[in-house]
Amino acid sequence: MNWYESDFSELVDFSEEPLIENMSRPSEECEAWASRYALNLEREQNQSYIPRLMAEIERLSLPNSTYTIFRRFIAENPFPSDATIALFRSKNPIIEPVQDLLMQAYRDAPPQSESMPLCKTCGGYLDCAARDIDGCCEPLEGRVDRAPIEDTVICLIRPSLIELRLAQTLEKLGLQVELWTELDKADLRVTLPNGDIWALDAKDWGSATMLARELNQDTIPDI
Repeated sequence: MNWYESDFSELVDFSEEPLIENMSRPSEECEAWASRYALNLEREQNQSYIPRLMAEIERLSLPNSTYTIFRRFIAENPFPSDATIALFRSKNPIIEPVQDLLMQAYRDAPPQSESMPLCKTCGGYLDCAARDIDGCCEPLEGRVDRAPIEDTVICLIRPSLIELRLAQTLEKLGLQVELWTELDKADLRVTLPNGDIWALDAKDWGSATMLARELNQDTIPDI
């Protein structure tokens, strides 16, 4: 047997240039991918009502505006009373065929008290750690009947906040704005004074890496 000694092996110490800059926590990309995987897995397990809503609207040949009415109500009413839901349904009979999916966006609000308030953002209990951070979370005021489920918060309420603000700003400029047009092909469909139409897609990502990957895979809707 012949032995060959490698002439390219070299012991190198890059002690001042670690592969991971902060060894005390995962990288931003790792956290972003883990979060996305967990969310996708949970949505598959819960059979998210959002894709099923779109499928039902198409199956029942309901107007596409049904989706916009449905989504806007949830975005603007994360903690509705039973009376608010009943009034919404009476004013919008178009959503009656998908009313069961509307109720799946919420859960019965858990008991709350001064010592255990609910979070204004997600509807869960506002723990002592979050309460000590200025401007982080705020407790709900008064009693509520229903709170949003996690899928509603992540997939509908949070993305809708920037889209609703954009719509309000553009409408003040005198532009015609349609939200979530054609079953959410675009976040906003804006008609300019000269007749041109822009389809806008708002992005609100905590990870620049994940945003870049998403944009590289995104497509321009045929609007």
